[in-house]
Amino acid sequence: MNAADTLSMAWENLARRKGRTLLTSAGVVVGVASLVLMVSLGLGLQRQVVQLFETDESLRTLTVRRVRGDAAKKKAAPFNFGLDAQMLPMTDKDLDEIRAIPGIASVRPELNLFLRVAIEGKEGAVVYPVEGVGADEEARYAKHIVAGSMWTSRTDKVCLLPTAFLELRVNLKPGEAVNRKVTFTGFLQDDAEAPDEDVYTVAGVLDTEAFGFKGRQIYLPLDQALSLRERKAAHPLLPSKRGSYLSAEVRLSDPRQSEEVARRLRNSGFATLSAVELLKNINLIFLVLEGFMACVGAIGLVVSLFGIANTMAMAVLERTREIGIMKALGARNGDIGRLFLAEAASIGLLGGTVGLAAGALIGKALNFIAHPVFDLPPTVSLFHVSAWLAAGSVVFSVFVSVLAGWLPARRAARMEPVAAVRYE
Repeated sequence: MNAADTLSMAWENLARRKGRTLLTSAGVVVGVASLVLMVSLGLGLQRQVVQLFETDESLRTLTVRRVRGDAAKKKAAPFNFGLDAQMLPMTDKDLDEIRAIPGIASVRPELNLFLRVAIEGKEGAVVYPVEGVGADEEARYAKHIVAGSMWTSRTDKVCLLPTAFLELRVNLKPGEAVNRKVTFTGFLQDDAEAPDEDVYTVAGVLDTEAFGFKGRQIYLPLDQALSLRERKAAHPLLPSKRGSYLSAEVRLSDPRQSEEVARRLRNSGFATLSAVELLKNINLIFLVLEGFMACVGAIGLVVSLFGIANTMAMAVLERTREIGIMKALGARNGDIGRLFLAEAASIGLLGGTVGLAAGALIGKALNFIAHPVFDLPPTVSLFHVSAWLAAGSVVFSVFVSVLAGWLPARRAARMEPVAAVRYE
């Protein structure tokens, strides 16, 4: 028998016993659906996290810290990020030293400033990070304004709000936020009336997605942000004086130079953290997580192996005389074995395809339910069925089915023709 004859006969045999075939396939459907659902959740979460670091702005950015001794020259181990080294405060002199390194377009200090922010027309205040923008970086931020405009004078009391702040904190559209007053108070200060110097006007709204995880702060002109830090920073562990910083943000001329610039910075006594390094560690974490979730999801599919084995064993017993007649007519042992393996593979293919569709639909339904329950942004998708997951789940279900049908198929292939024909 050729392959076409084998497949045709396999499907005909399964169609003659529709109830048994559907029940056996149902076990595969449940197993594949659970596998797809579990892994697609891991992929969806990984996709959302990675998107924060894969923007052009993120890939061009390095976070730099000054550390003691030779610790900076050692490349950071996975999940370490150089945090085992003793940090030293950074100064303006350190910033000038960094600017002199080839491949660096701009440097600005990270203020690590968390203030209570109140928006005109909205009740209450929320604690939110505030950072400064240097004069040499204004053009970069101006390209990603979605409402309003960049400030025209660095002496005006103006600021830029990120879209993430409007969506998650105050529920305002970008156009509605422009020209509103924003009041900053210290993290530990009372809700007393703020002086005029702490009230700013929203000049524009910045697209958070363009900057990834680095675009979620409220931005002020750098000099005004430094002045605000001196007046409002009240945490004893964070520096507040001008010329003293915990870290700096380095902007690269070319994202492909990230590793080379990081090496030069380490040789100069700085520890670095880049989006490229973060992505490597994030992908490794999610790889382990997805492997664990795949093992959990595959339990149902492995359980279905016993149902397929039982179905195929019963089929061999019921068709013993049929097997004997086929052998008497010239069918070889290999032909009989391949026929039963084809039937098992067909059950796996049918169950795997339906299970894949079921898992994908359940994921979409859960994602639809999660958005209003957890107040997720419209762009967030918790479940993602990739091409390799779709193909791999079906192939795995076929493999498990063939594995389950191997012993019954071997038994059928080794039957003696005369004894099989006489079987009652």
